[in-house]
Amino acid sequence: ALGFTTPEAFEADIAAHMARISARFLSLLPEGAASTSRFPSVLAALERSNADAFKETVARAAGAIPEGAPPGSPVPDRWADTARDLLELARHPDALLGARSRESFPSLGETVLEAVLDAADPEQAARYLRVFFARVRHLGVYTKLLGDDPRAVRRLVEAFGASAFIGDALANNPELGDALLFAQSAPTPSKARSEVRESIAAEAARVDPGEEDDPEDGFVTALRRAKSRVTIEVGLSDLASEIETREATATLSALADASLDAAVRFALGTAEHEPPRGLAVVAMGKLGGGEIGYGSDLDVLFLFDP
Repeated sequence: ALGFTTPEAFEADIAAHMARISARFLSLLPEGAASTSRFPSVLAALERSNADAFKETVARAAGAIPEGAPPGSPVPDRWADTARDLLELARHPDALLGARSRESFPSLGETVLEAVLDAADPEQAARYLRVFFARVRHLGVYTKLLGDDPRAVRRLVEAFGASAFIGDALANNPELGDALLFAQSAPTPSKARSEVRESIAAEAARVDPGEEDDPEDGFVTALRRAKSRVTIEVGLSDLASEIETREATATLSALADASLDAAVRFALGTAEHEPPRGLAVVAMGKLGGGEIGYGSDLDVLFLFDP
């Protein structure tokens, strides 16, 4: 009735849920109390750089191979792919699961493994982790930040496992990762508006007066950078339940408003302290209601005085 093909498959699924519940209870132990690792064999296989053993032990820890199954049991494809991506994170000594990182931060390996296996989609979480860290410039610095902050590790992995949108956005903008993951406060509409202004100002300051840069290209780049940063920050806070849905849509709507306002001023050459004249942009649909979501476009009407 529950869709399992054999009693063993049902028991394996129960075992996986029990392991998760056990881990939750162990996390409540007083600081300094002894706890039992879920992943001694997984970490041992990683230490030996034994790829086949690592894939099998990851699958067993996830409950994908029934308890009591003989060594060398076949590993389901999705768990083989998950383990392969995790192994890539151990190739460089300073990578997230690298030898030097595991030595410097003894609990980091277990934190990463636990977060991946508990993610909504472990295969997706491991894949985005691999892609993201392949594009991070200062690997050792980034690993140290995460090694000192287990909450940030879980936040990153949970986001990757729950949202392909955030995974793609962070993988394509790895330079935003540290500022967003270690943000001290949740995003707000006022912060979104400030981000647009600061991004435009930073782009303007970057341009060398002697260079022949296209000002329009630089301006659009600044708007895109602000949009990526704020949208990722809202998504991470949303997934972590740090903000409500209404707060998320209000912040994304403020981001759209600020971007449109800046674009109109840029097009008309209007100074910051003056109101634009001769052109009005009327917000329709979700933008008009202040309900912009992650995939929303902007429905607007342009009214102008010819």
